[in-house]
Amino acid sequence: MKKQIKTAAAAALAVMLAAANCVPAYAAKNSLTADDIVKAISAYDKKTDKILRDNGLIQTSKKRMPVVDTSDLPSKFDLRDVDGKNFVSPVKLQNPWGTCWSFGATAAAETSIAYELGHDYNKETGSDEDAMYNLSEKHLAWFSYTALPEDSEEYPSQSGEGYHFVFNDDANPDLISKKIYDHGGYMNYATAIYSSGMGPTLEEIVPYKQTVDREYTVITLYVYEMERYGDVSCTKTEYYPSETTIEELRKEWTEKGYEEDTDPRSAELIYSLVSQGINHVDVDKESADQLPDDVMKHFIAFEEYSTGDWTLDEDDRFLSLYTLSDGNMLPNPALVGKNGEYIFNQTGVDAIKSELVNGRAVSIAFQADQSQPGETLEANNETFMRFIDKDGNPTSDQLAEYWTHYTYDKEYDPTDKNSVNKKIDINHAVCIVGYDDDFPKEYFNDPKGTIGGNGAFLVKNSWGAKEEDKDGSVISTWGNAGSGYFWLSYYDQSLDIPESFDFDTEETLEQHNIDMYDFLPNGGLNSMSFDNDLYMANVFTTQNNCSVRYIGLETADANIDVDYSVYMLNDDAVSPVDGELIAEASEHFNYAGYHVVDIGKTWYLPKDVKYSIIVKADADGKSDLFYTSVFNDFDYDQSPSEKDDSYDFYVNGIVNPGESFVGTDLSDPGAWTDWSEIVTELSERSLKLSEHGLAYDNFPIRSYPQTEPFTIIHLDTDFEKEIYHAGDILKGIVMVENNSGFDFTGFDDFDINVTVGTGEETIKIADISSLKPGKKEYYTYEYTVTEEDVAAGEFTSRVNVKFNGEEIDYGALFEETLTLTVKTGSGSSSVDAATEKNPATGNEIYSVAILAGAAAAIAFASRKRR
Repeated sequence: MKKQIKTAAAAALAVMLAAANCVPAYAAKNSLTADDIVKAISAYDKKTDKILRDNGLIQTSKKRMPVVDTSDLPSKFDLRDVDGKNFVSPVKLQNPWGTCWSFGATAAAETSIAYELGHDYNKETGSDEDAMYNLSEKHLAWFSYTALPEDSEEYPSQSGEGYHFVFNDDANPDLISKKIYDHGGYMNYATAIYSSGMGPTLEEIVPYKQTVDREYTVITLYVYEMERYGDVSCTKTEYYPSETTIEELRKEWTEKGYEEDTDPRSAELIYSLVSQGINHVDVDKESADQLPDDVMKHFIAFEEYSTGDWTLDEDDRFLSLYTLSDGNMLPNPALVGKNGEYIFNQTGVDAIKSELVNGRAVSIAFQADQSQPGETLEANNETFMRFIDKDGNPTSDQLAEYWTHYTYDKEYDPTDKNSVNKKIDINHAVCIVGYDDDFPKEYFNDPKGTIGGNGAFLVKNSWGAKEEDKDGSVISTWGNAGSGYFWLSYYDQSLDIPESFDFDTEETLEQHNIDMYDFLPNGGLNSMSFDNDLYMANVFTTQNNCSVRYIGLETADANIDVDYSVYMLNDDAVSPVDGELIAEASEHFNYAGYHVVDIGKTWYLPKDVKYSIIVKADADGKSDLFYTSVFNDFDYDQSPSEKDDSYDFYVNGIVNPGESFVGTDLSDPGAWTDWSEIVTELSERSLKLSEHGLAYDNFPIRSYPQTEPFTIIHLDTDFEKEIYHAGDILKGIVMVENNSGFDFTGFDDFDINVTVGTGEETIKIADISSLKPGKKEYYTYEYTVTEEDVAAGEFTSRVNVKFNGEEIDYGALFEETLTLTVKTGSGSSSVDAATEKNPATGNEIYSVAILAGAAAAIAFASRKRR
């Protein structure tokens, strides 16, 4: 997370401000119009823009807070030692890129999964099993900043949506890698990426190394005039063979007339800057200013940023190992007041501790002395990090038992009553794995006397640990006793964007089948409050015969109630309520972030059917509207030649008509406005804030349809008589369609059966392994009514699927049955009223049984064969 994160914060508009605290709640009951919504959001964007440009800070002191139960929290906790088990993966090294944010988020995800599955690193370190918990930071970093392709097959309507980096026509993979991996980012990009079905995937599949070995080295020369700490007089880029050494480069530059100072102070700093260059850190004027201005005429620093081709193929985008069920955006321990002052937030500390105790490590950002390895510390030694020996005394970094960090306001003067002790900006990201309420405040560097008390988080960094040479001698160490960890005060004035992750490790959903429209990674949603009832909705169209049981949504505020509804829409629907309500429920979310919800029942949806998911978020009696907006450096339609290379990227948000809606009344199809119309107006108004305005996205509402390779429908029974007696024959029909595109020939005893009658007689209808992809067959069966059926008065007929004679009980079947009533007197046989209409068609489909997932079927079949 490089220093340019300050500008990235403003550019990306990654805010989590509570809108109700910035602008008033809008519109009286029953009077809200689309124009009201446009005016409210436009006013909020304007005020948010001012806040970010003034101080770049994130959370205000008035943001809604979750309720955290602290009664069972121990005073000390460490995820590396939970009843003797270690759930924290080994410390990694992020070099050569500024990808700390990806490492911090990935470390949190790894621990969450390890804890959930009970993986003990104490027992498994270095084993093959360890590799199954080692997740890819490279995959997360690359696809956070790589837009959907212009010809996206998975999401054609959103083709081109996302971040686009600007390159010259002759840009090579090395330069592309440099811009993307060194751009910096936010840990909650991981929520956006993981929830979209992009990861997490394994390190062994997408390793953190170059894809193709480099063929040359790219060197940027920074030439500084040293008069009065002068300005850059020349910057140019040159290309050298990859085997070129530093000594060869220096010789060539000397021959070109560049002078290198020999003063000891300058020589040391030159070496440091050279090391920075190898580690891919920009050498800027701030660093050059530390050189004495009277000892050299010119100075050359360089940055070697080619370590090969680190690009990834588009085919890697939707690799995913687990489903993200919750991406919890926790409250900040460090808040900001209206004058930029730092405010300690105990709820933020408690929330982090609670997540840790529940097995979820927490990614977090703060201001470090260095934003990544190799950067030079301040010349006056006014650093935030302090080194303490085992007896509690200051010592050197290499001898320290404890590395302790406390970020304070260096400009604050406690003797001046007008001086403001400010919240500090961020430049680095890490992962919290433990805490100690009694960690002494005296161990921290606190020259202003502003630290609030004892207590610190145990933090896992991504800068390695002990480094040894070939003979095993220790060259350098980082962190507590060379462990790669350090202690971070609860009262650090820069703590920001804490987030934890929870994954479904038991039933992984088919991630690539997520119905969604929002592909703009964001550092947090914007939130607007309205007095009216206000609803957000997305409308999707099924791509295949499928079933739906899970939906996903992202919330911007903590401690809120969410009502959601699912509608099956009419063919000519013009609003998200123009159809049949098939599910509705409510959920309470203690934390902001992304959440997957089980709607409680599985619904079968035929191909090409429209359905909607409607969300209403209630906070303190007001309705919240959540949306994403990102500042744009360029217009999407500009030609590449018109885009200024001084900017890194532009963003493209796509909101098409008919995708998202905002409304005020569930019972009135006319009370809804297409979100694309509002976005068009907002985009025009945003041009007053930025030359190229803001990019907006669809609502963060998703669905997880499961494509069903087989559709199996138990059709109406063909009754020939009105009165049935023992010995009479009933005829049934079952339709089976292979939707999978997969030929199951060779699977023995892949059967469709019915279990029918009071005696639960099993009748084999057909072996469907021979049913070719895309084909549909109707199978009939007959059953003879028994005396037991007559005595019972009714019986059931249930379709089931069997592999090798064993019925699948793998979440594969809808347990809907056909119930028949048998009469012995006058009257007619009937289908019991308990049968349901299929919400997709409204027809009397009395039993629907669908085999879940070709992969699941194959896996199950293989399991049975073993």
